[in-house]
Amino acid sequence: MKIITIKEPWASLIINGYKKFEFRNWKTKYRGNILIQASKNPDLKNINKFNDYKLKYASGEIIGQAQLTDCILVDNKLKKQLCEQNNLVYENVEENKYALSLDNVVKFENKIPCKGQLGIWNYNEELRNLYDENKQKTNKIIKKDDMIPENYYVIVVAIFIQNKNKEFLIQKRSIDKGNKWSVTSGHPKLNETSIQGLCSELKEELNLTINIDDVKLFKTVKTNNTFFDMYYLKMNIDEKKLTIQKSEVQEIKWATYEEIKQIIENNEYHNKNIEIFQNCFDYLNNTSL
Repeated sequence: MKIITIKEPWASLIINGYKKFEFRNWKTKYRGNILIQASKNPDLKNINKFNDYKLKYASGEIIGQAQLTDCILVDNKLKKQLCEQNNLVYENVEENKYALSLDNVVKFENKIPCKGQLGIWNYNEELRNLYDENKQKTNKIIKKDDMIPENYYVIVVAIFIQNKNKEFLIQKRSIDKGNKWSVTSGHPKLNETSIQGLCSELKEELNLTINIDDVKLFKTVKTNNTFFDMYYLKMNIDEKKLTIQKSEVQEIKWATYEEIKQIIENNEYHNKNIEIFQNCFDYLNNTSL
């Protein structure tokens, strides 16, 4: 995901809704989601001007996200408009710089430690949204391998693809990922919905694109810290034409219910998903899917 490093107090002014634009000497063609990281080095000349705002400044941390929607060359007209909106925030705006327009700002409840860089750069850590007990997204996030806090939940998705012969498409995970069979599953990334996360997993692991209108969310299982969304899709696929992500998957094949039962009995199926898969079969046996 893209990220930009901004000095305090400007980072907190943006994330708390006081400042819409971030100014740079360069322009960018990038548009889309962007993380906001507060630099370790504050703007000492300006930080005390905003004491009345009662902001809690960050240092070397990701504090929120926004949509970068535009990059505008600052002229006298724009400078005047900004100063009329908030002269304290925009009084040092310089002409012939570029104003990065940041919209739909979200302040994270918890900060993520992160070393800053220049420009707009790629943040390679995978972040996940946390949800409350009613499956409502919160403003709290965690890194991929972080422990899930008490009373919070993550979403996990899995898809059961069945062909006209009533076989299921299963995949064997890479040796580094456990060397076990399972269906395609994973966690939606930051800001992805459940179905978007599912589509991302299929594209990344199998290079498979699906029509979401053909997919049915047939069951959600709630555990201590997870909402497990199970999807079903009837689709005939030539598995030989799929391109597997070798870092995640080493083999794919079609298998019948009985064949999968045998894989489970041979301890060749991913342990964490066995109960989910058995629940899936029970459900399918009692529906017209």
